[in-house]
Amino acid sequence: MLKIEYSKIFFVFSDVAGANAILSIVDNLVKKGKVQQKDFFIFSDINRKYFLNYKINIVQNDFETIENLVDKFKPQYLFSATSFHNYEHNWRKYFVKNSIPCSAFIDHWVYYKRRFTFDNETVYPNTIYVINKIAKIEALKEGLPLNSIKVIGNPYYSKVKEFKPKINRKSFFKSIGIKNNKKLITFVSENIKTDIPKDKNGKSILGFDEYESLIKMFNALEELSKTMNEVLDFNYVIKIHPISKKNKFNNILNSFKIFKNIKVVKEVNPLLLNYYSDYICGMFSNMLIEALLMRRKVCRIQIDQKIDLFKFDEIECKPIINYEILKYKLKNDFNYILNEK
Repeated sequence: MLKIEYSKIFFVFSDVAGANAILSIVDNLVKKGKVQQKDFFIFSDINRKYFLNYKINIVQNDFETIENLVDKFKPQYLFSATSFHNYEHNWRKYFVKNSIPCSAFIDHWVYYKRRFTFDNETVYPNTIYVINKIAKIEALKEGLPLNSIKVIGNPYYSKVKEFKPKINRKSFFKSIGIKNNKKLITFVSENIKTDIPKDKNGKSILGFDEYESLIKMFNALEELSKTMNEVLDFNYVIKIHPISKKNKFNNILNSFKIFKNIKVVKEVNPLLLNYYSDYICGMFSNMLIEALLMRRKVCRIQIDQKIDLFKFDEIECKPIINYEILKYKLKNDFNYILNEK
């Protein structure tokens, strides 16, 4: 369990996964009587509709802005998320340079050193928090300093396990444009095509990408629909990665017009989406971990997988790497959810 002893703290994040972890820590501080904009400050370059309960200061990460904020509020400690662009990096760099304690949280199992390296400059904070022992071992292999790494789990997991929606299923469906009460199947996308390196043949080194996984899912469902016609009437939500364009799958979805109810969403509360989904497909997104923690049925589609970036070990969820096995699993799982009360 993470304990923060400092009396004035800066929190910094630039993507949703990092935000979720940090805002969970913030929730615990508030429960202990700490006050936003007095005892701690939150800085980001993004804001979301479901962050409305927090006073998030939207600022850029240039050094003059950071210096002015530090001079004004005199923080004793920085807790940052980690991402693949330099927003958090520049904050950490300033704090390290000025000998102010700082830390970082790595929310997944990929590119540990890359999160701290920009413009060929690597800057490590005093403490690097990781999710589990697997992450610690992998971080050490990438050269992160041993004495800086601490395993704390993900602060967000407790919040996910305890989540109770404030709106009902009908209201949630209406908010994302669904007008019936049929089963909801969600596909959680990633940004693999542009973010993950390619092999000599131009294919993702993982052996799959988000486009291929989505096509495989709909191909398998189309075959399943020949014996299970209800599949065609299910609601399908494609959850786009926050940094992707909403129309990225248009060509694919135009090929599967046999499915009547497909929605593409980007700005949506992921906890609500998971909670009200009857089935969640994806690859290695943190949203799949959240779905597992909510005890939802999950299918990880990674056909022809060479590398798996999903190292969550609290609940087993093996990837489907063979198309025939995918068809078999979807058939069994959809039979189950059709018979659920």
